[in-house]
Amino acid sequence: MGFDMIKKSKIEENYVLVDNVIKTFKTNNKKKIILSNVNFQISKGEFTCILGPSGCGKSTLLDLLAGFTKPDEGLISVSDEVVRKPGPERGFVFQKNSLIPWQTLEQNVGYGLKLQKFNSKDIEEKVTKYLKLVGLEKYRKAYPNQLSGGMQQRGSIIRALITNPKIILMDEPFGAVDAQTRSLLQEMLLKIWREFETTVVFVTHDVDEAILLADRVIIMGVNPGHIREIIPINIPRPRSLDSSFLEEFQKVKIKILNLIKEETLKLMQ
Repeated sequence: MGFDMIKKSKIEENYVLVDNVIKTFKTNNKKKIILSNVNFQISKGEFTCILGPSGCGKSTLLDLLAGFTKPDEGLISVSDEVVRKPGPERGFVFQKNSLIPWQTLEQNVGYGLKLQKFNSKDIEEKVTKYLKLVGLEKYRKAYPNQLSGGMQQRGSIIRALITNPKIILMDEPFGAVDAQTRSLLQEMLLKIWREFETTVVFVTHDVDEAILLADRVIIMGVNPGHIREIIPINIPRPRSLDSSFLEEFQKVKIKILNLIKEETLKLMQ
């Protein structure tokens, strides 16, 4: 294998690199360590979920990956480029609808392309393609307040995807919708992920959701936030809601629940 192939293989293996990251916040003139010595790698095209008790630093870690904040120590890189600030190569989907209220759905979805100076014809063609992908084409002229919560999140997801980012970061994107809609959105997301082979980092509180979606689940510990364990999910793909009845699904669920219980009890001591 030539040097170029070795280098490419190494980059794809460590497509996302979090290396010895420490993050602190100042409260009442005192520094509090939020994340301590966080280390992990994510391969290109991998779907990774992050689980852990409330307050363990999951969202802080996602903000660091996005470039919204900077680590006090350590390094974060995506596709061999150090993350220093937000950028279009890292799409972000928030828990709550973040569509611009005074723009129509098609304007929202195409907004990133407009910022990147795509011409109007290309924007219209790409927006139509992505709206069709998630069944929203007939709602293209609707404003966000005319859409259901599930529709808004579908719009948010394709808005993040349409600029072809290197990675999609998702902070509990289905947490605010009802259980039925959540199930439909999970299956839709898996379909999109298979089609585009996008690298995804997905924060959730839902253990079943993490197992259904992920190639690996990162379990975070507390006091301060750290990586407790990284668990591979060896359930065959494609997956569906029926996958939750598999023996392997239940085994890994029990393991994850026990780890999170141990960390949650530490918060109560």
